[in-house]
Amino acid sequence: MKEQGAKRKSKSLFIGIGGGGTNSLKNFAAWGARDCLAINTDRESLEAATFCRTLIIGSIKKGGTKGDTDVGRMAAIKALARIRKELAGYSSIFILAGLGGGTGSGAAPVVLQEALKQAQTVMAAVTLPFSFESQARNKTAKDSLARMQKLHPDILVLSNDLLMDLAKKSTSKDDVFALGDREAFMLLNERRMKEY
Repeated sequence: MKEQGAKRKSKSLFIGIGGGGTNSLKNFAAWGARDCLAINTDRESLEAATFCRTLIIGSIKKGGTKGDTDVGRMAAIKALARIRKELAGYSSIFILAGLGGGTGSGAAPVVLQEALKQAQTVMAAVTLPFSFESQARNKTAKDSLARMQKLHPDILVLSNDLLMDLAKKSTSKDDVFALGDREAFMLLNERRMKEY
């Protein structure tokens, strides 16, 4: 794994938070995102993120937060000095997170708040769970989104239900997620072009 301290390659940083955010980040990297950072509480999951720099937060070796947003939030707060160091020097920061789990929902608002202090342009794209997932997971996602929107009202929100409706019935769940990532990638790039 490539930890903090790597040479800056560009003025733009793409950050994937949690398992869902890291999966999206992998697609973004394949589509041309040059400088990428994956942040997660799950050390084992990050070991597979060989396409980008990684930052482990918290002290969990396997399994992440088990859906506990307080664990995810506190892990990010305790790692704030290291997060701040990773974000330093970028004029644009793009945050990706799948909401509903503990790390994405808990840590994303913390990272967003720090990004807003450091970068001139900050954008975020998040996905909401399928409606057939648990009520607790959907509530966690909505609560986290509300916290993020208080910090930065312009959040790109993608609904897994809507993406499934747009996709063909034969499309796998992984393909649906990739469709959402492609949509987010194009929209974020459009917004970035308007900023310059």
